[in-house]
Amino acid sequence: MKRPRHYWLPALSFVGMVLLPVAVLVGDIHSRVSFISVLILEAILLVLFAVVSFMLSGNRQRVAVFTLPIFLVHGYLIFRVPSFVQLYKAHMYLLLAQVPLLLYLGIHACSWPFRETLENLYLRQKKLMDTAAIFSLLLFNGLLFLWAPVSLHITDLNSMPFPFLSLLLWHVLYFIGAFTVLFVVYRFSSRLVRPVLLWFFFAMATAAWIYVYLLPGDYGVLDVTILSRPGHLRVFSQGVNAEYLKLSALEFTGLFLFFSLAAIVVFRFPRKALPIVVVLNLMTVGQSLFNLGTSDGLLKAGYSSYGEVFIPENSGRAFRFSTRGNIVILMLDMFGADLLPDILEQYPEIRDSLRGFTWYPSTLSTGITTYGSLPSILAGPEFTPDRVNASDETLLEERIHDAYAYYPTVSHERGYDFTFVHPDYFNMDEYDDDELVTVVEPRHYAEYWMSTSEEAANLNFGMNPEQYVRLFSVIGFFKTSPHFVRPFIYLDGRWLLIRRIYYDVKHAVIHLGLIDLLDSLSYADEGLPTFKFISNELTHMPWAIGSDLRLQDNRIGDHIFDPQYEIDVANPDAVYFSAVRAMKEIASFIEWLEDENLIDVTKIVIVSDHGYEGIHRQWTELPVLKDEDGNIIMGSSRVNSLFLVKDYDSRSQFNIDKRLMSIADVPSIALSKPDNPTLDSAESREIVVSFTRSHPRDHGPYKFRIYHQFAVNGDPADPENWRYIHQ
Repeated sequence: MKRPRHYWLPALSFVGMVLLPVAVLVGDIHSRVSFISVLILEAILLVLFAVVSFMLSGNRQRVAVFTLPIFLVHGYLIFRVPSFVQLYKAHMYLLLAQVPLLLYLGIHACSWPFRETLENLYLRQKKLMDTAAIFSLLLFNGLLFLWAPVSLHITDLNSMPFPFLSLLLWHVLYFIGAFTVLFVVYRFSSRLVRPVLLWFFFAMATAAWIYVYLLPGDYGVLDVTILSRPGHLRVFSQGVNAEYLKLSALEFTGLFLFFSLAAIVVFRFPRKALPIVVVLNLMTVGQSLFNLGTSDGLLKAGYSSYGEVFIPENSGRAFRFSTRGNIVILMLDMFGADLLPDILEQYPEIRDSLRGFTWYPSTLSTGITTYGSLPSILAGPEFTPDRVNASDETLLEERIHDAYAYYPTVSHERGYDFTFVHPDYFNMDEYDDDELVTVVEPRHYAEYWMSTSEEAANLNFGMNPEQYVRLFSVIGFFKTSPHFVRPFIYLDGRWLLIRRIYYDVKHAVIHLGLIDLLDSLSYADEGLPTFKFISNELTHMPWAIGSDLRLQDNRIGDHIFDPQYEIDVANPDAVYFSAVRAMKEIASFIEWLEDENLIDVTKIVIVSDHGYEGIHRQWTELPVLKDEDGNIIMGSSRVNSLFLVKDYDSRSQFNIDKRLMSIADVPSIALSKPDNPTLDSAESREIVVSFTRSHPRDHGPYKFRIYHQFAVNGDPADPENWRYIHQ
């Protein structure tokens, strides 16, 4: 009697594979799609597990030992996040956990209709297939945990925080552990699936080798733990576009064809598989050993006495000031204006440093998030969310690009030497060869600051050699992965499976280091006037400045629950002390300008794109903002931006001007344009405050998505002056 083939099993596995790109690409636009996709995939996995366990009567325990713990992980990922239904990122973490089980059960399901052929093939080529599987695993795990990470270590010995031999030992242990696990899976699998496992191992190993050596991608350099040119890796923070979808589909098709070719090699010409993986192993090991042997100072790396730290080549232009005039805009992300009165009262030295400044306490943000508000700081009122949405059909990305290009364009027209520090959302690569424009990334100075600062020397980031090796193993996973998988591994400066606390403190290090270096690296000459836009996130969460105003080893709690208004608000201490430290660093910079006789030829604007999420400390009649139905939206400190201005030759006492202002007034004030609102007496004006999402992918192709909007006339502390605009 002919045994049933059960061809529906491979079909079911194929449906599961198709759901992967659907969940990733379509789900990024509609989170409901990714939610439904991962739930369907979980149901498919449960069906496959039940059917495979029933059919493989002699191997049920082996299948259960491998699959049941993974199902428990799936349950944890589903129920650990209360908002799992809407959260795309949570869907993606579950998807990553589903892939190994889909492969394992899918291999069993696809093998079953061809069980006689596969078993006969394995019995004929048993020794050759087992050997090819071993060499495939050696190649794949070697690239992932050993050769790719070690090669990356030796490219920058100055950055190695631990002795090389201790790191190498941990890499070897990771390599042995991973190899052992996969070999045990192969060794204890039935003869039915071993040829299919060999095909999978062979295809994965050769594909990984191709991605590492032939298709590595251009992501710049690894600076500290951040890639200098993330490129398409920003897709989950900036949104999926048509080009990304096209390239992902093309790559997915290419991988399908490659795996098909690997199947032909393994199942039709199995004797060809072994020499291929042997040769690739020899090439990889040979090149890696050559690199190790020719690396000078390798055994000395990681010790405190080794090497010196260099600052970026463009530091000379970035920190240059001119005796002929300077414009400096300091943009302190998330600095709430309501913090300033307490700071000036408790730290009189900061108030003294602000001689000649005027503070505008009634300044409103235009977008309450950086993505919505920064364009108006860069280019004026035409780039506020409400004006952008009212304009003609120009792509939103192009409008924001135009905003980023405004200051460089003006600098060319007026003959300024322009510097842009920390251009969030746009990398401004187009200015790489522009002699009048310098683009600075604060992270490029973090390593230098950490090596020269006494404060940094006393820090303990809590990363031991094993954790450091884990980070570089994740980077090895990144290098061996297809390009459409890499955004899951590296996202917004964070690497998969690395403790968040390390990144949180690093975030503070990066931004504190840059403004702390302003008074030590800066110098003056008689060259072109300078114009500097310095964006800094020390005042943005995650906060890591303690009550002693020094950097902490651990992040400080971001939010607490306010029982009076029943909303989450920013930790008042975390917000306050970070703001104080930022103002102290600015005070030191102002003192340097005075010492260099530059203060009178320098115009300074200190502004924030928006405030923090909290209850306003002075607006007692408007502690929170509510929608038209009376529902609380958030604390009102979020919309009150810091705005301080010191004009040329200004030596007056610190002054307060309570006229209604907008952060969109920055360009006209900084550039002394005729529409500067401070040139005339305070007049009645209306400012629109839009509540926008923080990530570009949450907006439309042509317009900002605005979920609340207010029009404000007069004193913003008076709730009667706020009018809700229905969306």
